[in-house]
Amino acid sequence: MLKDDQIKSLMLAWELEKSLAELYTRFGEQLPEFKELWERLVQEEQGHAEAVRRLYQMTYEGRCAFAAGTIKCDAIRSIVDYVRETIDATALVRFAPARALEFVYDLENSLIERDVFSHFRVSPDFTETLRLLDAETRQHVNLAKNALDKLRAGGAPAAT
Repeated sequence: MLKDDQIKSLMLAWELEKSLAELYTRFGEQLPEFKELWERLVQEEQGHAEAVRRLYQMTYEGRCAFAAGTIKCDAIRSIVDYVRETIDATALVRFAPARALEFVYDLENSLIERDVFSHFRVSPDFTETLRLLDAETRQHVNLAKNALDKLRAGGAPAAT
C-alpha cells in the first residue's frame, strides 16, 4: 500500500509534467520563431505525464515501487506553483526569448539535479521508460542551452 506522501509525490510529479507542457505551449504561442523547439518540448512533456501516470498505476498495483527518498512533496509543490505562476504571467506579458529559454534550462536542470527518476524501482520492462524520461530531460537542458547560445550569438533560433 502506498503511503500518503508517496501518492502525493506521484500526483505532483504528474501535475508538474502537465504544467510544463502547458507552459511550453504558451511559450510557443508567444515565440513562434522557436516553434519546432516548443512543439518538441510539449510533446515530450505530455509523454512524461503519461509515463508518470503509468508509474503511479504500476506502483498502486504493486508492479513497481516508489521511494520518495529526498524528494519532498513541499519541494515538488513549490516547483509546480512556480510553473503555474509563470503560466499565469504569460497571459499578462510576452516573455523575451532569452527569458523563456533560461526558464527551460534552469527548471529542467533542477529536475536532473534532484535525480527525480532514480526514486522508482521498476520491473525490467519499465526500466527503459525511466531511462528515456531522464535522457529527454537532459536533452531539454541541452536544447535550451543550444538555443540560448545561438540567440546570444545573434544567430537564427535553434529548432532541435
